Amino acid sequence: MLRQIDTIVYNKFLKAREQYLPIPDVDIQRWALQGAKEIHLNDFQASEYWLFIYKNRHGICSRKITNIVTKKDIINFDNIVKSELEFLENFRRSSSKYLPEEIFNTDQVGVEKELHSNRTLSFEGEKTTFGSVASKNATTHSYTIQPMISLDGRLVGPMYLCLQEPKGRIGDTVERYLFRPKNVIITCSTSGKLTSSLVKYWRNQILAKSIGKKALILSDSWTGHNGESIYKDLKSIGKTVKRLKIPPKTTSHIQPLDKYFNRQIKVLAKKIYNPDELDQFVRKKQHYQVSVTSTQSIVGVCVPQNDFI
Repeated sequence: MLRQIDTIVYNKFLKAREQYLPIPDVDIQRWALQGAKEIHLNDFQASEYWLFIYKNRHGICSRKITNIVTKKDIINFDNIVKSELEFLENFRRSSSKYLPEEIFNTDQVGVEKELHSNRTLSFEGEKTTFGSVASKNATTHSYTIQPMISLDGRLVGPMYLCLQEPKGRIGDTVERYLFRPKNVIITCSTSGKLTSSLVKYWRNQILAKSIGKKALILSDSWTGHNGESIYKDLKSIGKTVKRLKIPPKTTSHIQPLDKYFNRQIKVLAKKIYNPDELDQFVRKKQHYQVSVTSTQSIVGVCVPQNDFI
């Protein structure tokens, strides 16, 4: 009888997770009671102890939802998988014509201006635990970096950094204090995000200077990379670049930077960023850019080390 309940509940659990529905503990208990009623096991109780044993037996635990999808995404799941497999096959065919040092992946990464912790040591029993920041706006509005890595394990060229500036240009006050390290190329936009013209600037200042006569570039489906002229224009300087577009909804599975690099970059930047040591800069709004450029410069130095890779 109990095995029948177990099977009924597990089938319902599988069906719900196949549709990516959130499942709380009470649903497991409710399904168990419904199953018991179906087989006329009226004295069954879906107790907390039964729930604990059931979850342990099937390897079920509470997990943070990391990706939100719609019903449309679920319906299109087969198409997404198909496009992923087709891309991988295309990459295998194309990459056979290139050396590892000629194959690259580039991506944009949004980072908060003021990196802050959501946890702190404080006193037991306090009703409210506060944390201070220099600017709430800086904890939600980001700047953008665009790293590029190669198949042979290198961080290629300088780090590309796009600051957020209200007027879309670096003002005189910011320029006066702006730290310009050699391993960071700095630009800006009103949103702190890259535009098509800024991608062309990246192409000219970083990509063109970092590759040989030919290169294979992997990048996502963001529109800024989709213009045919972005890479074809490099033929005028004797460089041939083939771009493979990573299909939408697949980057978390197959883009190297998403799988092995971007998260580590954010973690490393957060460890480097120390509000106390940078207090003289961070507490002054006009000096956010100083700490940002300094942090990304240090990241650019640390990342290529063998221990990191």
